[in-house]
Amino acid sequence: MATKPFLIRLHYAIVNCVRILLAFIYGKGESVKPVTNVILKESATSLARKIRQKKVCVILNEEISLTSVEVLEAFISRIKEVNSLLNCVVDSRFDAARKEAAEVDALIASGKYTEEELEREKPFLGVPISTKDCLEVEGMLHTSGILARKNHRGLKDSGGMAQMRKAGAIPFALTNISEACMWWESNNFVHGRSRNAYDTSRIVGGSSGGEACLLSASGSPIGIGSDIGGSIRMPAFFNGIFGHKPSKFIVSNEGQWPMPHDDQKPFLGIGPMSRFAVDLKPALKIMAGDNASKLNLDEPIDVSTIKIFYQTDDLGGNLTSPVDDAIKEAMNKVVDHFDIKSKTKPQRKQLRRLKKSTVLWMGNMKSPANADKFDSQLLNLKGRINPYVELAKWCIGQSNHTFIAIMTALTEKTGVKYGSSKHQHLINEKDELIKEFDSMLGTNGVFLYPTHPTVAPYHNEPIFRAFNFSYTAIVNILGLPATACPLGLDKDGLPVGIQVVGNLYQDRLCLAVAEELESRKKYLMVFRDATTLQNLSSSLICTDISASVLEKCNTHPQEKSLAEILFDYCADCRKVKMPALPQSAFAVHKIRANMKKNTTVSVVKNGEKQPDNRIFPNKKLMDYTPVKYNSKFMNAIWGHYNRYSPHNIKSNDTDVQADCNQLQQYYIAVAGYDIVKKMSMNGVGWEFKSKAMNSFVQRLLFRSVTQSFLRINNSKNRLLHCCLADFANNKILQFGESMKPRVYLTRPDVARTGIELIEDECELTSWSQSSPVPRDELLRNIVGKDALFCTLSDKIDAEVLDHAGPNLKVVATMSVGYEHIDIAECKKRGIRIGYTPDCLTDATAELTIALLLATTRRLIEANKEVHTGGWSSWSPGWMCGQSIKDSTVGIVGFGRIGQEVAKRIIPFRPKRLIFSNRSERADEAKRIGAQQCTFDELLQDSDFVILTCAATPETKNLINETTLEKMKSNAVLINTSRGTLVDQNDLYEFLKSNRIRAAGLDVTSPEPLPLDSPLLTLTNCIILPHIGSADMDTRMEMSRITACNILAGLKGVKMIAEL
Repeated sequence: MATKPFLIRLHYAIVNCVRILLAFIYGKGESVKPVTNVILKESATSLARKIRQKKVCVILNEEISLTSVEVLEAFISRIKEVNSLLNCVVDSRFDAARKEAAEVDALIASGKYTEEELEREKPFLGVPISTKDCLEVEGMLHTSGILARKNHRGLKDSGGMAQMRKAGAIPFALTNISEACMWWESNNFVHGRSRNAYDTSRIVGGSSGGEACLLSASGSPIGIGSDIGGSIRMPAFFNGIFGHKPSKFIVSNEGQWPMPHDDQKPFLGIGPMSRFAVDLKPALKIMAGDNASKLNLDEPIDVSTIKIFYQTDDLGGNLTSPVDDAIKEAMNKVVDHFDIKSKTKPQRKQLRRLKKSTVLWMGNMKSPANADKFDSQLLNLKGRINPYVELAKWCIGQSNHTFIAIMTALTEKTGVKYGSSKHQHLINEKDELIKEFDSMLGTNGVFLYPTHPTVAPYHNEPIFRAFNFSYTAIVNILGLPATACPLGLDKDGLPVGIQVVGNLYQDRLCLAVAEELESRKKYLMVFRDATTLQNLSSSLICTDISASVLEKCNTHPQEKSLAEILFDYCADCRKVKMPALPQSAFAVHKIRANMKKNTTVSVVKNGEKQPDNRIFPNKKLMDYTPVKYNSKFMNAIWGHYNRYSPHNIKSNDTDVQADCNQLQQYYIAVAGYDIVKKMSMNGVGWEFKSKAMNSFVQRLLFRSVTQSFLRINNSKNRLLHCCLADFANNKILQFGESMKPRVYLTRPDVARTGIELIEDECELTSWSQSSPVPRDELLRNIVGKDALFCTLSDKIDAEVLDHAGPNLKVVATMSVGYEHIDIAECKKRGIRIGYTPDCLTDATAELTIALLLATTRRLIEANKEVHTGGWSSWSPGWMCGQSIKDSTVGIVGFGRIGQEVAKRIIPFRPKRLIFSNRSERADEAKRIGAQQCTFDELLQDSDFVILTCAATPETKNLINETTLEKMKSNAVLINTSRGTLVDQNDLYEFLKSNRIRAAGLDVTSPEPLPLDSPLLTLTNCIILPHIGSADMDTRMEMSRITACNILAGLKGVKMIAEL
């Protein structure tokens, strides 16, 4: 490749320096909280189907009906949760949408229309939909990010939105864009800057950036964008979603502002955006209206017959950045997939005109003198800005326009003149490129091309990489359809992907490829998540085998395994009767049986025949015996090659010999895969000190195994295809399931945040009732489990650990306390213990203050008087409590919770705030304004004694007759720590005789407190059922941390919180 000009190389150097500076300025941003509501995980088409079918969702083992109102409320809640961080939604019509959703539910409940009629006439009935600020929606803002239009509202729906509303969709949110839609970062002076959900220091793209951001954060099920230079596809790429720009003039541009000039209208496309590829085709069909007939979207497509063409970059354009390695890797994985899937081999292209994408787009975007110019659009067509004056004002912070909008107005006055020979030359070049694409793609081809050369840059970085948008813009001037497809994350956790370009009106091919990539996403993703063998192999099995097997599975007797069905099918194909398979063996068995008379098969090692069982071992292939090396890794490698590589499977028949060679390759693939899987999933780990080296070896070995499977799949041997299918399906030995760690959950009613994390990677079973698991049930179900998810109500002792057996590696409790776990016994057995110490700090501190106020101000007594008729008249001394103001408050234990309680006490203006603690807390005391003292001093001086210390053998019965004697007679005791800290018999005597004023307990011993406890007879003792952490956010976070602790323990990495 020729050396680039000096100025271009200088520009690259400057851009790299700027990137380093921006990385320093912005640092690593935040990311949105994971989705917890299962409704938000559904595609728009799935939601529509479940709404009209009145389908039920299962949440925490309870079935709930799915209504339009429930769906809408779920997405409204998500917007409220994420928008303060992302700033993607700029206007909403939530109340109007709620009314429309209720009308939808009433219509469905009325039974006026059948399910089939609703699906045909209103396929998106009851589904919320969002769109960008430049597309008109009746009654909503329509500013296009321009200050001169900040109060402008839509009078009617844009063309695409009108069609979607007619199909039953409910507009509910409007999203942010770039100023006047002419830049690829969504930032303006009306609504501000939008931030990426994956990393808030990164851009969301533009101009449909806010829309893509909202969709990626699960704030909307489906949206509408517009695209004149990549404004759908770039944001879709940066935010990891799907987006489709249709063929020219397919969807009406009506309602778009600014409206392009007639010469530019063929370049503008209005299209659907979603997290799910399956939503794009039905949405496009609706939005296209009468033009949908041009696309033949309902025509069946065999993806294997589509011709694949691809190009990994623009061949070194001077104005664009080099393509990131992660994006090229994503492209290569897709090409490799279609190399197997397609009937024709993918062809790599070198379209030279793509190198001139920037100048071609800019030249073809020129408009005549009588057209509305950008400098006029910035003032809502009421005058023109002077870009030179605005640039000067911008430099001193006085301009009403963004820097890039000013520069766009400035460049509009320069460059190629409309109607000039240069302008006509660029139009001709564009026309030639259209012909080139038409000749290449025909009616059955697609072109794979990067959506953008880099992942989402930092805010303001696009100014220095201004022309990178050319990768998408070139498709606009060709008028062709293109679909942005996400393909995972790069090493920094940012989305990567490609665009799929089709010929004019061949949108269905782009969408079919997008759906194919979505269906194979676990195999095609760039990031190195451990892909199970089942996911890998299911992507590789031949379609002819799968179809026939499916047919046979539907008719075959239930007592036969899938392996037997597969072998029966194989025998039919080869006209060979195969022996029945034992249920306990692998799918790969004797090839030699009845192939031909006098055919022999044997194993030869070092020139000597070996027993037949060396070909077909009865044991599982994953059984290895450590041999001579200290390194587990080296032992596994030695066992792998010594067991299989030196053994040559020989036959006296040439056809059978070919089968034997493939069979040996299969064995090696299985063994190699197991080395990777066994050592990574079971937390053994590799034996190198360098984590990078460990990761490299694992990837290298996994890649070689994958290649072995690919070679098997490419072979013509149907028997081996069946073996591979059975191995993936694991119907005989349930190989895939055996490789998943098994986790037992003692309470099914914990928040789904944790359950879903575990279910993604483990085999989860649980006690079925929303009550503590009975002891015998726990002992029976813990057998053979790898991890235990428990709570405070579960006693985990040596008996439980004995029943669990040697597989148990992790015990994680969803609590800050851990006295219910035999720590010493777990440590002796090498079992790791996780807990949740930090997430409930605020909730417990809030409950402590609430209990303190309820106790000292006698709130429960007063409420009871109201209900029992005791409130007959006013009395000066009736129901009087004790004020915190000017009192002395003492806190026993000054850890996280104690300090948070102290912070919340300060606003009540106590005279003194004191605390006792085992260790010095001088810095914390100074910061909060508290004084440290001895325990005895605290008891003697305090009007309020609050217990927040840990439960240990030393603190058991800390509050007893002796310590109670030291307290003031008007003292109030509050305990939100552990019930074992208080001798409840002594406390009863002191409360009954009024030797202390009152007590408030959130914890007791035992729990629950027996109904015959004398404490329950007292009016000056408030008892709560241990609800210190009982707020929804806290319980969700506790569940998540417990699950993360389990997964970390199983993988042998650091837990969030470990004892």
